[in-house]
Amino acid sequence: MKQKTKTINCYKIDDEDLPEDLKEKILDKLRETSYDHWFAEDEYLCEPKIFYGFSPTAWDIDRGSYIQFEFAWEDGNFLDPNDLRQWLELPLTTWEKVDYEFINDEYHNTKLEFRDAENGLELDEYNVNVSEQYDHPTIYPWDIKLLQEAVEKFDEMMDKALVTLREAHEYQNSDENMIDMAESNDWEFDEDGEII
Repeated sequence: MKQKTKTINCYKIDDEDLPEDLKEKILDKLRETSYDHWFAEDEYLCEPKIFYGFSPTAWDIDRGSYIQFEFAWEDGNFLDPNDLRQWLELPLTTWEKVDYEFINDEYHNTKLEFRDAENGLELDEYNVNVSEQYDHPTIYPWDIKLLQEAVEKFDEMMDKALVTLREAHEYQNSDENMIDMAESNDWEFDEDGEII
């Protein structure tokens, strides 16, 4: 029986003699096998600190371009209503007149919605609840204005979270990240770009 010897050239991603076309092949193969969604497991996508601990539950950074969160009990995390009120810069007198809810409509960012705490009606500047009951405070036009500003502030935060998510996705698939991964794991590659 005749034995044959096969020589395999091994390369590291930072080798000076690594051919450029092989480097591109290696980077493409690493991109194909990288874990797809680690970039979305970031519990710090939303600023400020009161939103830390919540990872997105749904997103589309391509066609639909949206991000959604469940800002309720999640893995022991919950959004403290008083912290939310303070971040939204709503006076307690306005806050006590409304209930709030986070809405995740299909293909849209999570939105914040306020309703009249007494009757559950949606609030807008044309539908101000003027209660005749003595024990229920009236929702005044300035309350509506403050609530609209709070919704705008929340919407801006969600837009920023989407931008941050998109940037994290771009980094995950970047040459820089693939090279860092190969170097930190001390991987060697054959001439087909496969990890040895």
